[in-house]
Amino acid sequence: MAASVIVPVATETSAFAQSSDAKKKAAIAAYKKGTSAYNLGQWDKAIKYFTEAFETYPDAAFLFNLAQTHRQADSCKEASFFYGRYLAMKPDAANRAEVEGFIRDLDAECKRRAKAAAASNTGTNTNAGTATGTSTDSGTDTGTETNTGTKTDTGTGTGTDTATATGTDTGTEVAEVKTDTGTGSKVGSDAEIGDSTERKRASLIMAYGYAGPSIMSAGDVDVPVRTNITLGAGYPLHFGDITLDVGGMLSFVAVPWSAEGGMAEGIIGFSSVLLNTGASMEIFDKVTARAELGVGLMVYSGLGEAGNGFSDPNARIEGGSLKSFSTRLALGAEYAITDAIAVTVEPLVLAFSPAPHGMRSDIDNLRLFQALVGVGYKM
Repeated sequence: MAASVIVPVATETSAFAQSSDAKKKAAIAAYKKGTSAYNLGQWDKAIKYFTEAFETYPDAAFLFNLAQTHRQADSCKEASFFYGRYLAMKPDAANRAEVEGFIRDLDAECKRRAKAAAASNTGTNTNAGTATGTSTDSGTDTGTETNTGTKTDTGTGTGTDTATATGTDTGTEVAEVKTDTGTGSKVGSDAEIGDSTERKRASLIMAYGYAGPSIMSAGDVDVPVRTNITLGAGYPLHFGDITLDVGGMLSFVAVPWSAEGGMAEGIIGFSSVLLNTGASMEIFDKVTARAELGVGLMVYSGLGEAGNGFSDPNARIEGGSLKSFSTRLALGAEYAITDAIAVTVEPLVLAFSPAPHGMRSDIDNLRLFQALVGVGYKM
């Protein structure tokens, strides 16, 4: 993800965004023309338009297209160069192994052609014989020819020319060689046209931190709006445009209570420990839709004091804590600030836990409705 440019004047920021969008549209227009020319086998036109697209909006995909076109045009040196620039600009390309294979084949072909050209310049031509008279002869001789014998030629001029030629004429002819593979006819790459550099996808970790209001529903207990804090991290797995991150999540809400006119008071903690799976997909430039599903445990702490309002006063709660199954569903989106950092919003979060034995009889389950904002980190 490319870093946003921050300037002190709002109008300058807007102008930058408009300029960037205009360049991208112009580059895509040139790209489409280049693709049409490529499909028609018009290599010079395709190279012209792909070059124009990259000069307007330097995206790695255009370099890949230039390399493909030069390879189809049988220009091994130029094709190898642009494949190399493509990998330099996009080192984590999904098709890196395939492109490296192209480069090896092209470099080998360039060396073969160089050796063949050198050999053709050092060929042997031996011609011995005797000629009498005047002869005018013009023409073109291409290829390899061996000629031994006696030749009588009557040419243009004065007199008759009789010549005897004995010898060997040896030359070398270099044929054009094209190498192609199954993907050789394809223009483009697995990368979409993005910012001035291809947006990097997470390969090691995706971590998130959220905070926001939490509304709790627990039987007849009147619980005020509290603040929820949630932390999560996972390992990213990429499936086309969708990224899954599998890991863990911790969530905490603290609810204070008081009884008997303030004579007894305390804090009950609602902590969830979840195995969490997140799914992300970019829907607009820098904007990614995200969903999360977690399952695990809800731990209720601080229930040892009488009058806390949640526990059954007749139940004995060892250690002052209870546990129950918990599940969490969240929907939201994130906006990329840089390749590594994104602002994340989850306006719809629902957590559910059945009430464990030891809770008040009117509490069948615990439900949390939350709206969270936070920061995501990827590397």
